[in-house]
Amino acid sequence: MANEAVKARAILRIGDGTTTPGDYGLDTFTEIPNVLNVSGLGPQKSEIEVTNMQSVVKEYVSDTPDAGTVDFELHYESETASHNELRAAANAVGKVYNWEIEHQIPSGGGYILGMKFQFYGECMTFSHDWSSGDAAKVSASVKVSSAVTEVAA
Repeated sequence: MANEAVKARAILRIGDGTTTPGDYGLDTFTEIPNVLNVSGLGPQKSEIEVTNMQSVVKEYVSDTPDAGTVDFELHYESETASHNELRAAANAVGKVYNWEIEHQIPSGGGYILGMKFQFYGECMTFSHDWSSGDAAKVSASVKVSSAVTEVAA
């Protein structure tokens, strides 16, 4: 039996910027349309060496997890309000927003919610790409500054 990859999609949403970071239920989220890909959500830990004179091999413990960075790319439309909100978020210094990534899976010819991930973080990059013969694109990244909350379907 061959393994079949599950075709899925992700919907990225940004909070309104006026709600306290982490108050996801109180925030108003806006979908960011035309997202091409989303990657990078997940913890990363560095190692701390704790080898001592009694150690027979090098010993390590993990440091506090870094929640990572969410990278995404989208087809940019300057008249789309959420694209402009995203650009404003990247230009704001120290402004933290609530974010949602909704992972959807196919079901009956449509899609249903698989998992929803909620976190807060600051938009750190917003970089245009105007390639000849291609739609205008933006690559952006959000530095996650919280634990990631997973909400089951």
